[in-house]
Amino acid sequence: MKKFLKIYNDSESRYVAINADDVMFTQNSQTTIQFFYNVKDGFKNSVNVNYNSVSVDVEREIKNMVITAFQKLMCKSYSKATIDINLPATVTSIGVA
Repeated sequence: MKKFLKIYNDSESRYVAINADDVMFTQNSQTTIQFFYNVKDGFKNSVNVNYNSVSVDVEREIKNMVITAFQKLMCKSYSKATIDINLPATVTSIGVA
């Protein structure tokens, strides 16, 4: 079983599950947060969550929100292995990069 972050995608009005178990690191900017994976054989190695441009303070808030979600998720049992995240920015797309 895997653990997942479920991030709300405003453009599709639904949550999108992102595999949290295999994330190696994240990186964010004022318009994107990237989840990087250790993938072999030429497969895509990141998931991008794109959102409207935000201030530096909101960018920091998003980063802290994701870190806190990972911390809480790793303490959960696999039978309750998801956490819903609703970012303080309008998510425009979520996709493999």
